[in-house]
Amino acid sequence: MNELLLANLFFIITGSAVLVVGTFLCILCFHLITFMRKARAALDRMEASAEALMDDVKTLRDRIANGGIFGKIVTAVVGALAHAKRERAVPRRKKEDSI
Repeated sequence: MNELLLANLFFIITGSAVLVVGTFLCILCFHLITFMRKARAALDRMEASAEALMDDVKTLRDRIANGGIFGKIVTAVVGALAHAKRERAVPRRKKEDSI
């Protein structure tokens, strides 16, 4: 074949390959950016929820520390749960077969 024809064929194949790979990379980057934005929004919501939860826990701790009726109820429940965990089930005896 003519060397000029081979050079043109090489540049056509190389140019089309570059276009295909470049298009693929652009699509991949677009989806990656979209995913990262959604992940960032989800993390922001989780962070706001965690801060609200910590505020609630701090308020609960302050109320318990002040010794109000709510604190007495919570300490009674926690004490009952601790007492229930301390009591262990007595193992059952096996029934003896009667002859």
